[in-house]
Amino acid sequence: MSWVTNLKNWERLRDRDAYMKEVYGDPLAYMKDEEQTKFVTEREYFGDFGYGECFNSTDSAVQCEIIHADFDPKSLPYEKRMQWHFREFCYKTSAHGIPMIGQAPNRYYRSVWIVLFLGCMFMLYKNAQSVLDKYHRNEKIVDIQLKFDTAPFPAITLCNLNPYKASVATNVELVRRTLSAFDGAMHKAGDAETSHHTRFKRQLANSTKELSRNSKYSHAGSAFEPGYSKCNCKERSDENISEETIDCEGEKYKTLQPEGDIDKCLCAFDRKTTDAWPCYSHDSWTNETCAVCDSHAFCKKSGQIGGNFQKGSTPCLCAPSGEFCVAYDGRAKIVKIWEFLSGKPDEEEEAKFMEAMGFQGMTDEVAIVTKAKE
Repeated sequence: MSWVTNLKNWERLRDRDAYMKEVYGDPLAYMKDEEQTKFVTEREYFGDFGYGECFNSTDSAVQCEIIHADFDPKSLPYEKRMQWHFREFCYKTSAHGIPMIGQAPNRYYRSVWIVLFLGCMFMLYKNAQSVLDKYHRNEKIVDIQLKFDTAPFPAITLCNLNPYKASVATNVELVRRTLSAFDGAMHKAGDAETSHHTRFKRQLANSTKELSRNSKYSHAGSAFEPGYSKCNCKERSDENISEETIDCEGEKYKTLQPEGDIDKCLCAFDRKTTDAWPCYSHDSWTNETCAVCDSHAFCKKSGQIGGNFQKGSTPCLCAPSGEFCVAYDGRAKIVKIWEFLSGKPDEEEEAKFMEAMGFQGMTDEVAIVTKAKE
């Protein structure tokens, strides 16, 4: 019967662990109720202290868990506590770029966001500085509202009222001088660009049309007046046909300034056609009283009336020949032809003109515009 005993022993010992568990139970049963060791990462570790999942989530529910979590930052070391406060500020602020700095996964991303944030702050500073500079300049804002009404039929259209014909309107001497005086007054009053006053110029071109009728420089046709010019008395003009009195050639030299009294002549000048003829030495003209004058300021000493001449005593300047006279009252300043043709106005004459227009001493741009409209 020994083989039966051996068989029983072999069956009992072939699975020792199972046999021991069956006879004595599980040897680790006492450890099942205990918490086994749990290995966590740094991310999970700080999450247990109140950070939650704010690394990857901005959900409001998660943020509420962060706010109401039972966590005392005083339990952390000083450096960790400062980092915790800084991150809390970064996650909850609405400033551009700061949340991205706090959520950057590494130092390179964080450096990029810091540079972008500083750049935005610099641009904000420059913008605020420009606004303050503009405020301290105390700039004046002029608002002009143009009203356009439909003209009832029948209506008369004047080409000079077209704003695109402003260049044509400036051909009238008084209009051109008025606009020039307006520009000068505006430039003296402050920094003013010409484009800001273009609309004012167009209105002035219309408003001064009536004034131009009374100007001695804006006759319907040509008008003569005495004018100084450079000349050459050794050279005859082509217009002279008299052998008794030879005039000087001034048409060729009218754009040049005389160098002295030798080459300085007095000519009959027409501003419209810019003709300077006849020209004689400036001290050879004589002041006379002419009996008749026409609409072109051409006068005669004799009383014979013919053509468009009108009878009346008129002060005039007469050439040495005695046949050609120009109306001149002796008070008006004689124009310098070379300055007129160069486009440079006489300073003294411009000052008097600005005073006559009412611009003298005005420093307010709005007041100047109002005066110009008047």
